[in-house]
Amino acid sequence: MPRAWVPSFARDLLEFYVANTQDHLMATRPIWFKSLISLEVALQFPFFFAAVYAFQTRKNWIRIPALVYASHAVTQMAPILATVLFDPAVPEDKRAILSAVYTPYLAIPLWLLVHMLNNSEPFGQDQRTKAS
Repeated sequence: MPRAWVPSFARDLLEFYVANTQDHLMATRPIWFKSLISLEVALQFPFFFAAVYAFQTRKNWIRIPALVYASHAVTQMAPILATVLFDPAVPEDKRAILSAVYTPYLAIPLWLLVHMLNNSEPFGQDQRTKAS
């Protein structure tokens, strides 16, 4: 996003985070990382609105979109975690904290992926189907 669109408190928070964690990815933003962020804004962010509605109203149609989202999210975490764990630019003493920061972005979508794969109707049988 253009710098002017980002509130100053958010920019300050990012600077504080980078200064304290020495997060190489957020500090340097390599082009491959920017491309993942672009996908996140274009695809994942809109999905969250549909997911909130579907989970609140217990709609089974969310299964396929959730599988797509979760597969994408889990896959995109591979290069991010590999960078955190193995890139020499990441200070050794910061690897654990950065792993803790990024691991939920793998764990939660992975749980969602497994849950949706194992349940063809994640919220139970549809009421219309039961009446038939």
